[in-house]
Amino acid sequence: MPCALCLSDAPLRDSHIIPEFMYEYLYDDIHRFHVLHRAEGERNRYEQKGLRQKLLCDNCEQQIGRYERYVSHVFGGTIELEYETHGRLVIVKNIDYKAMRLFQLSVLWRAGISSLPFFSQVDLGRHQETLRQLIASENTGNEWQYGCMMFSLLHDGKLQSDLIVEPTPSKVEGTRGYRFVFGGHLWFFFVANHRSSNKLETQSLAPTGELRLLKSDLTSAKFITEIANDLVRHGKFSAR
Repeated sequence: MPCALCLSDAPLRDSHIIPEFMYEYLYDDIHRFHVLHRAEGERNRYEQKGLRQKLLCDNCEQQIGRYERYVSHVFGGTIELEYETHGRLVIVKNIDYKAMRLFQLSVLWRAGISSLPFFSQVDLGRHQETLRQLIASENTGNEWQYGCMMFSLLHDGKLQSDLIVEPTPSKVEGTRGYRFVFGGHLWFFFVANHRSSNKLETQSLAPTGELRLLKSDLTSAKFITEIANDLVRHGKFSAR
């Protein structure tokens, strides 16, 4: 198979869909994490590395790796940023727009092309090729294309970094997209190649390098509760 990004005929690497550093808080003492599946016929299992499959050639893996390294430094607190807090809203300033933007686009695109059951609900249709072209050319596109709203998920005041939830479809103000949970945040990726409401645009990453985060209690994310209830109902998770 050719590389999914550059389409060249080259050996493929085992490529992560969600970056490996986002799994750090999930590992147990012997470096395993538990994958819980809602779908019937899919059994729960342990994994020792983040979910991955053969998708990208070495050059493309390194390209996306640059975005991931930058975001890992943002999440790790090793990059100097400015923060403004206004109630539930946190404005992060001095973000590298290109690196963060291409990171966001790449996660959505990788989930869309993945054949792993965990990402089976992500169907990008005609948008898949548009995203591929943007990422391959390192073009951030228009800020209103494929925006991403981010919510910090807190419980008892602590960021819930030890949680990764399978992406699910949803809509915000009539614009469809997908909800991802990883890195202590809910990432709502909009699958729209046209202008949506001003509210959605202003809540996404801005070319000025401002990233707006809304603090949200984990218990208010109803779809996460629904997933947990499904797991309990199918005998794949104990509520105790």
